[in-house]
Amino acid sequence: SIMATLSSPSSLILLLVLVTLFCGTSVAHVRIDYEPANLSIRNAATATSNGPFTTSTDGCAGGSYGGNGITTISGGSTLTLNYNYGPSDTGEHPSANNLFRVVFVPYNEGDSAADVLEKLMDPENTLATQAAPDGSRPGGYSSSVTLPSNHRGPAILSVIEQRKWGNCIDLEVTAPDGISAAEASGRAAVAVIIIILVLGVVIGGVAFVVIRRPEFVSSLREQML
Repeated sequence: SIMATLSSPSSLILLLVLVTLFCGTSVAHVRIDYEPANLSIRNAATATSNGPFTTSTDGCAGGSYGGNGITTISGGSTLTLNYNYGPSDTGEHPSANNLFRVVFVPYNEGDSAADVLEKLMDPENTLATQAAPDGSRPGGYSSSVTLPSNHRGPAILSVIEQRKWGNCIDLEVTAPDGISAAEASGRAAVAVIIIILVLGVVIGGVAFVVIRRPEFVSSLREQML
């Protein structure tokens, strides 16, 4: 009988394995594909792997900024992201409420997972949206987005949906000419120093003339009057 078969130790072990596998795969949620954007995805197995299907509700599938590498990219760049529900590519997690959002947020050193999630869930940080009422589908979903051109420094690009399931890509955003935030800050500091030195020379020259050549100053005043 079926009960007699299941009562054997080997059969029970097999049943437990099957149940574990079924439960482990049935809860998979959302992931970003490595291609076509070719950007390393946080918590992926390698720097060139697809993102992990996850049950996490922190918007990034866990991990921390830079945990799987940081991609340097210019502000204003346009890129395309592919993403999907899973693990099957047909009919996983269907819901009329399904709405993917592609989100870009600045990252500040010391931001906690809660800080990042709060920024990811802010509609103001949305670059694109994609309804997905049917859940997963062959080929997944795709969005083309343009990164903000005015941001410099660390940032996070995420695909997240209304249940806070998502993956994240960690970025270092540079100026369009490839200058990083640190380099831009250094150049600005150098420019300020140069301006101060030039002003010092000019002021010093004026002071020298006033002190050493009073007749020149008097003549100049008379001409102006």
